[in-house]
Amino acid sequence: LVVIESPGPTVNAGPDQQLCVSNTAVLSGTVSSGNIQWYTNGGGTFSASTNALTGYDPIPADSGWVEFVLEVSDLCGTLYDTLYIEFFPELIGSISASTDSLCNSDTLTLDYFGNADSIRWFGGAGSFVNDTLANVQYVPAAGEYGSVVLFATYGNFCSVATDTVTVYIRENLLADFSYSPLDVYVGTEVQFSNLSTGVILDYAWDFGDSAQSNMF
Repeated sequence: LVVIESPGPTVNAGPDQQLCVSNTAVLSGTVSSGNIQWYTNGGGTFSASTNALTGYDPIPADSGWVEFVLEVSDLCGTLYDTLYIEFFPELIGSISASTDSLCNSDTLTLDYFGNADSIRWFGGAGSFVNDTLANVQYVPAAGEYGSVVLFATYGNFCSVATDTVTVYIRENLLADFSYSPLDVYVGTEVQFSNLSTGVILDYAWDFGDSAQSNMF
């Protein structure tokens, strides 16, 4: 009687991983012998589930932790080893402004919507109230007028993107005038000049005599 003693199979599923859900996972299992089978609780597909070295194509619903089990069996028994892959979702995002037109003395609210892990706002001559938050306020700088482009760069494990929003900043309204001559006597004709600035929609002169004029 000849008895041949077999040490039995060994199995190693490989290290845990982190991947973008759009990428194919490479599973590098090792076994000494026996029949091989991969299992998972994910919704994707294996390229060859009976090979120790194989690929796995995830689906968007796999975002998060997914378990993989490598099974090997022979006449001496069955062994298992497990690895976990954290799949991160594809980056999505957009930004918006509370208005596309404001006065220089106003504050603009900016919002980011998406799944980014980090964000930074920049651009313009003004300042952001905490430029690393998803929802921020932008304070225009003194003298900052016209079209202003503001940027947001945001990202997650999978990628980084930059979006822009353009707003128009109007000059603050200032009522002002000059007159000549400076020395005025009874009967002297005085010339008034409108020096007001800003986007003037309407105006009126009032000289205190119950009469008004809208002559410039």
